[in-house]
Amino acid sequence: MGPKKGAPPPEPEPEPEPEPEPLIPPKEYNICIFEDQTGSIFYPSGRIAVTVTGGAVGRNSVFMADDKRSTVLGSFDPMGVGCAHFPNGAPRIVTTNNGWTCSDEAGSFIGEGKWPRVVTNDSQDIMFDLNEEMRFVFRDRQNMRVQFTTQIQGMLEFQCGEVRKRTDSYLDKVSHRQGGKCMLNIHDVRGDPFFHTSPQLQIYHKAGPAKASPLTGVNSLRTTLPNIDSKSDLGMLLDDVSQTCQRLACINTMPIPLYGTERDGTLGDTGRMKLTKSFTPPGTLTSPIVKDYASLPPVTLTKAQQKKLRSLYRINPNAPPNYSLKRKRLKAVKVKSLYDFLGVCNRETLVTIVCLADWQPLCRKVLPVLEAINYEMEEKFEKEKAAKAEEWRNSGNETKPPEPHPSSVLVQVDVSESRFLQNKFNFKTVPMFLCYMEGHLVHISNTMTDRDQFQEQVNGATQAGKRGAYLPDDFKFKPGVTSQLNAILHCAI
Repeated sequence: MGPKKGAPPPEPEPEPEPEPEPLIPPKEYNICIFEDQTGSIFYPSGRIAVTVTGGAVGRNSVFMADDKRSTVLGSFDPMGVGCAHFPNGAPRIVTTNNGWTCSDEAGSFIGEGKWPRVVTNDSQDIMFDLNEEMRFVFRDRQNMRVQFTTQIQGMLEFQCGEVRKRTDSYLDKVSHRQGGKCMLNIHDVRGDPFFHTSPQLQIYHKAGPAKASPLTGVNSLRTTLPNIDSKSDLGMLLDDVSQTCQRLACINTMPIPLYGTERDGTLGDTGRMKLTKSFTPPGTLTSPIVKDYASLPPVTLTKAQQKKLRSLYRINPNAPPNYSLKRKRLKAVKVKSLYDFLGVCNRETLVTIVCLADWQPLCRKVLPVLEAINYEMEEKFEKEKAAKAEEWRNSGNETKPPEPHPSSVLVQVDVSESRFLQNKFNFKTVPMFLCYMEGHLVHISNTMTDRDQFQEQVNGATQAGKRGAYLPDDFKFKPGVTSQLNAILHCAI
């Protein structure tokens, strides 16, 4: 039967209350920090999160992630030099002795500057998270800190900037100014507590010639040494030192071939031994000692001595060197202006771009070879240019000859500036050689490190460029394949 007429509707059943979410217990970190702000912090997994070593003079700080490899998120030394990284390990802020740089995750610069970094308010601080627990705050070289925050212990702050050995200067000791000069309070500079009360204990003396003084200090030796008992251990030691000094004073320290008679210049080791054996104590020395060297005849040098003298003293110090270094530095091109440079090059010129890094040992080894190749290319182009100009004049043309263009150009790019080329072509090894013609990539390889291979591959790339056999615009090295093998597979020569 249905509900009666006029009866109130039945009340709806109450909705069941949602089950409370389980409470996640806060993570417990093992913190071991001493009074001098050194120590370590460990993640709940047992891995090291923060380690600080050193002392009050300066500290080395390292911050690491909670992963199997313990990726370094930041590292700074007592001078404030170091870097802070992205979680993937790429550098974000790098500080050196000269300045600082800030990069994005792709490796491009988004900010840089030199010390000192002037900051007027807190809004100009650079702040970002290293991970869930650590936050990096950068203001200047002296103010760099990492804030480590936990649910139980709260926030711990680590100062990573430069720790100066002293913060005051002598200008803080200025008592007054006189005639545009700062007059220092010498009592505060010396910091001698007995300067006023006990003059006998102060060790400073007025500037001027050394005089015997009864006061404690270096000038009191003349009055102290004569009073020492000669039979004591200290007195006997001083006598031995005095005799040694007298013996040393009798030794002729000037080179024998450069003074004395002709016989002295040819004495050799035997003559020196004879002069040495004739030594007697001071006061009874009978060996002849030459004092007036200007009155002696000129020195007769041997051929070996003359050759050595010519190597030490050049007749004309302003004369150019008697050799020519057959090398020429490679033209440096910025990564950001690389394609602008390729646009202004001649269409028939093969532009070989060498990707180098000055910190890489192999690049430093290959660079002299490339400079020698660049010198030969420049010299060959100058000869061809002179020959064409001579041919132009011999043909009876009085106008200016057309400007020739080199068939090949060699330039270098510093890959430390940006990871643009490495990300574009997916290579990690340097040096890497990129060959362009008419603005298109023709050849890419890292095996052009000697003269023969360089010339062979440049000739092949030039032929490929002339017949239009370019590499695809989206060319990239395949992961897991070496650059050399991939260059052989994909290079259309």
